[in-house]
Amino acid sequence: MTGQVAGKGGIPGKYARLDVGLELYDLESDIGETTNLAARKPEVVRQLEEKADRSREELGDSLRKRVGRGIRPPDRAPDQESAGSSLARRNERPTSPKPSRPLAPRPRSG
Repeated sequence: MTGQVAGKGGIPGKYARLDVGLELYDLESDIGETTNLAARKPEVVRQLEEKADRSREELGDSLRKRVGRGIRPPDRAPDQESAGSSLARRNERPTSPKPSRPLAPRPRSG
């Protein structure tokens, strides 16, 4: 966050969106991410980009304005019935079981 105003009082500072390009680091030997290996390991970069593209196809990507094919309304599995009938059922009041014995009155204090 070099050059950015830090947050304070538990509120984070503003983030700047940076275009950093492709980066690849070996975190086992370079925990500080000082040596970008993307140019030296193009096959690894290609494999990671393919995995990311498959994920974007499924989940979408708001930065690239892509809608994923696996996107569905919240709380709806693909095999659930139409929204109208499940909404009607959700709005019904649940029934609670009757107690097996009558509830005893609480004793009064003082």
